[in-house]
Amino acid sequence: MKTILKIVFLLVITLITYEQLYATSLEIAIHRTNYIRGEVISVTIRGESPLGKVKLFFKDEKNSIVKEYIKESSSENLSFEIDTCEIASGKYNLSVESKRGRGNKEIEIIPRKPPFFPFGICAGVSLKSKEDIEEKIERLAKRNITLLQLHPWETFNLPFLLDVCTKYGIEFVPVASVYYNLKIAAKYPEERMKYSNGKDKPSWVNPNMPTPCFLSKHNREKISELLKKQIEAVRDYPSFKNHMLINDDVQMVSNPMNNLMVCYCNNCKNRFKDLTGLDAPLPSPEILKKRGIIPDNDPWYLWMKFRCKDVMGDYNKFLVEEKNKIAPEIKLGPAVQPIFEPYWGTSPADYLKPFGLLSSYRYPGYSLPSWAQLMQIDLMLMDNREGKDIAIIAGAVEADWVLNYLGSYGWIREAEERGKHIFEYMEGKKDTEGHPYFFKVHYTPAYYRAQFYSLLAGGAKMISWFGAPKHEHDFNWEELKKLGEVVKKYGSLFLKLERVPAKVGLFASFTARAYEAYEIPSDNRDPWKSLNALEDAYRTFLQAQIPVEMVSEEEILSGRLKQYKVLILPNISVMRKSVYREIKRYIKQGGIVYYDTSTEVKIKGAKKLSLDFTDWFRYLMDNNYRRAWWDSLDFHRIKAEEIKKIFYPIVKPFATSDSSNLIIKESEGNGVKYLWVINADMENSRTVTIKLKGKHSHINDVFSCKFLPSFYLEKENLTKLSLGLAPGSGKLLALYPERIDKIEIDVPDKVKRKEKLEIKISLLDRNRNLVKGIQPTEIRLISPGGKESEYGGYFAVENGRKVLTYTIALNDKIGKWKVRVEELGSGRKREAIFEVE
Repeated sequence: MKTILKIVFLLVITLITYEQLYATSLEIAIHRTNYIRGEVISVTIRGESPLGKVKLFFKDEKNSIVKEYIKESSSENLSFEIDTCEIASGKYNLSVESKRGRGNKEIEIIPRKPPFFPFGICAGVSLKSKEDIEEKIERLAKRNITLLQLHPWETFNLPFLLDVCTKYGIEFVPVASVYYNLKIAAKYPEERMKYSNGKDKPSWVNPNMPTPCFLSKHNREKISELLKKQIEAVRDYPSFKNHMLINDDVQMVSNPMNNLMVCYCNNCKNRFKDLTGLDAPLPSPEILKKRGIIPDNDPWYLWMKFRCKDVMGDYNKFLVEEKNKIAPEIKLGPAVQPIFEPYWGTSPADYLKPFGLLSSYRYPGYSLPSWAQLMQIDLMLMDNREGKDIAIIAGAVEADWVLNYLGSYGWIREAEERGKHIFEYMEGKKDTEGHPYFFKVHYTPAYYRAQFYSLLAGGAKMISWFGAPKHEHDFNWEELKKLGEVVKKYGSLFLKLERVPAKVGLFASFTARAYEAYEIPSDNRDPWKSLNALEDAYRTFLQAQIPVEMVSEEEILSGRLKQYKVLILPNISVMRKSVYREIKRYIKQGGIVYYDTSTEVKIKGAKKLSLDFTDWFRYLMDNNYRRAWWDSLDFHRIKAEEIKKIFYPIVKPFATSDSSNLIIKESEGNGVKYLWVINADMENSRTVTIKLKGKHSHINDVFSCKFLPSFYLEKENLTKLSLGLAPGSGKLLALYPERIDKIEIDVPDKVKRKEKLEIKISLLDRNRNLVKGIQPTEIRLISPGGKESEYGGYFAVENGRKVLTYTIALNDKIGKWKVRVEELGSGRKREAIFEVE
């Protein structure tokens, strides 16, 4: 018996020794390191021999086992699907054991955030190494940055960047490279973009290489492959926002220095002839002399429309269609500056129409933030008013120059030849053509604020701040952090607010713009005359506090004029006959049309203003210093006073003030009116008096967390109140029918781990009715011991009711928890207690 036991003992020792000798380290293969709570983690265990029985442990930072999984495998690989819904957020160690070896991997479960307003930077940060990425992304998060837009494809470790963004709660929006493939243009001469003189258009990237035409078949084939590759690189990461921007500065850019236009390749000319039966007209000074009413089949109009719709617009449509084959949930949008420049192939009705994301930046907005940024949004919305997010790239750093539509290299050259200095040039600074830069912009805190509040008032649902990576240290991070705090608290409200349609339509004429191709010399005529007049009129009406918005030719033809009390024609020199007829019909049906003194198209029944909306341009020319932009506040104030006399009796604006430097924009949320009030003066604080139509007793200053005193003027049926505004700052006023008087919290007394916890929040008025509108509210759950938990955040409570549901984790603390609720507009607070068993 002893001999048998001895033999058995030796066999066991031998087997154990054998297992130890031949056991190997097991690989735990996972997609990334950071996961949002609620995600399913796919884990693959790999060994060098059949694994047999495998145990997978979820261990917390104290090395305690939170959850255990057991499986058998007769192969070298074994997969686990781990649902993190029941596991509290935090750092964990995935540990695996089998007779074939062991292994471990560190991961982190990240709390799931409620919907938030994306607020961040575009470019603006240099990311080289993994250490660089980790350090700078963490720093951005501490500065309240929640959005990062980058062109990442060949510069650094993209998977690692996306994983780190997940860790710090930053959404990532890549800028895709999906336009020019220069090798295609070199290989296929017949598919190159051509100037109007028949020569190849060189690439912006490499002047020695030709540019492919947007109709190039081979270019589209390559771009389709590239787009798919770029989408696949980001789509499986939770930090990817399902938004993608596409290349900056890509249009049918011509050569103004040599008076050349594109594209006159055979593909474009032949397609144009197939569609219209006409030969592509060549640019000439004679074309720009045309005035008055033109037929809808005018050759130059058709050619300019073809370039915007059937070349640039068709290419963007192709991109969206290719994207939809792979990931229809992703919204594409351009990172583009000129969106209403027919000679560059862009117009909102054509260039932007295919996209789901209305994204752009605008150089004038970098020098004159309030008016120009609002105008950019209104331009984008023409023919794009439904179902699209507005995403604006604002200016963030001090620039040596601001290239804007009031001057171009060609126009500056002509001015120099005439011996007239139009702008104060910066000493020693020149552009790539050898011409001086002509602006310097100082990005003060007030400048940041003016852009920020104007963009919110315009309806932006995403804001990023641009600066080249080399300017990373020039960002005003302190001011961005403050604005980010505003977004963090109230962003859920901003996402819900909707624009209120204006009562005044401002005609933004594609046809008039089409006859201002600045590549064509025409007696030194201002090549942006109608666009300058459009901005002048827009700004004048804003300073007069009369709600105004752009309206396009396509919208006029589709019947949109019926929503306006007044239509304004600023510097309309050319008009299509179909548009002319529709405006005449509008007048006949009782609509009111006004035109300025520079408008050359006369319509029976339209009324003439004594104002010239092109004189702002001359004002800038005659004031030889850079402050002409800012000093023009007074220039427009005088015009605004004239506008008030004419249009207040007609339009009867809801809100007015005693300061023309104030911008007032209306929004709406669940039947409640909200007012954005912005001090456009970036140098002076102002105390202003505001008058509102009707009686309003419960005016909530949302950001200041208080209700404002007001006075009702019964005879005038107006409510009067006063506001103080710092330079460039803004306020959001909510006009509630009743004040928020009480908060009620309905929560169960007890809940067990792994069970659902339902929290019902009610905001009540003094009559115990649910309050109307949208209320920004902070909801926090405090665990035993007083530590803030992962549950809760900032929410938009709609019409006084919010229901939150959470799964209590199997490793959440047992004991009494607190629910703390604060309605941020009024400052009302309430607390409730429940117990986790």
